Amino acid sequence: MQKATANKPIACPDAGTMLERAGFVDVKEITFPLPFSSSWVRGTRERATGQWYKNLVHQEVKNFDPVSMINGLSMGPLTRNLGWSKAQVDDLVARVLQCVENEDIHTFHVL
Repeated sequence: MQKATANKPIACPDAGTMLERAGFVDVKEITFPLPFSSSWVRGTRERATGQWYKNLVHQEVKNFDPVSMINGLSMGPLTRNLGWSKAQVDDLVARVLQCVENEDIHTFHVL
């Protein structure tokens, strides 16, 4: 995704600097890891967050479809910018979800 979005960044790594230039003071950037499982995390808060995400993945929360979400975020950049086919993106999404579901792989997203 980094390669597919190199000229169209989907992250804002210099948000703190931009806010300071706009006049904000004492800007502090705090990252928050969102674990995709609860089995491997140690802290109570992280374990609860991991369980919340796992519930989403297993459809216990209505109107959440991780396949559609990951597919939707990936399809445009990978097909338009890297020339991938829809089948290639679908295959990648399936493999990503297998990794997310595998609790031996400590996957998380940084917010």
